Amino acid sequence: MNTTYAHWLKGKLEEVDLIRYGSGTLAAELLGVSKPTLWRWLNGHTTPSGNQLLRIAAAFAGNDHRRFAELLLEQVSIQAIGTTDYTQFLAKAQ
Repeated sequence: MNTTYAHWLKGKLEEVDLIRYGSGTLAAELLGVSKPTLWRWLNGHTTPSGNQLLRIAAAFAGNDHRRFAELLLEQVSIQAIGTTDYTQFLAKAQ
């Protein structure tokens, strides 16, 4: 299933009730970015890169290292081929 990074991130934030109940301040703090940066991501104007992807995966995974890896792969896969199915991304990378 194809998706955008904005859609993926909004879904993750909704899972932990950070978008529905707030102005984005808590979500931005959780992800270690400013509210304008978060807004640009959620509206599809830009996507995170490098260390930001690591920070986002860490924020949602906590101490679960396997989940961290899955979240990081999902993010890279969305940006590279437009799907959260990172097995497709890994297959194309070989």
